[in-house]
Amino acid sequence: MAVRILGGTHRSRVLKTPAGQDTRPTRSLVREAIFNILQGEVEGAHVLDLFAGSGAMGFEAVSRGARHAVFCDSAAAAVRTVKENARLLKAEAKTTVLHHNWAQALAQLGARQQEFHLIFLDPPYKMETEPILSGIAQAGLLAVDGWIVLEQSTDQAPHIPQPLTLDKTRRYGQTSLYFITKGREEA
Repeated sequence: MAVRILGGTHRSRVLKTPAGQDTRPTRSLVREAIFNILQGEVEGAHVLDLFAGSGAMGFEAVSRGARHAVFCDSAAAAVRTVKENARLLKAEAKTTVLHHNWAQALAQLGARQQEFHLIFLDPPYKMETEPILSGIAQAGLLAVDGWIVLEQSTDQAPHIPQPLTLDKTRRYGQTSLYFITKGREEA
């Protein structure tokens, strides 16, 4: 399946995708919608692309001005593909690739006290997401004004643990997008 970058400095560049049926790249329509909603949030951002697959979400962010993207996937084929895409785009200096499962990645990033302005979550549709969201919150990975963008099947609404807050939801066919922020203290 061909995945094209939709905007920014790498617009129209084709990304490689891992072979087989184990990854499900985010459709172009959905990626375009996400970046339209996040307009103004990407420039200079630190990005985490968890369950990266081809890395399409993180590379789209880098193309649109993100400062750095960390890609994580537990599948060796996906990790190889992300590294190859970084080379093709000459974006190695703006990328870090981790070959870990989500829990290992969150623990390592939390230990490094890293914070991200944008976190893209596109886990397998049947996976329970509450532990992932709780792990992000507990590790302190989401910046104060940051966003988590969770992509899931429309038949599965996520439970959003405290202190995270669901800000908005969008639906595109069988795909639902959840835009999640940190809960904000009332003044």
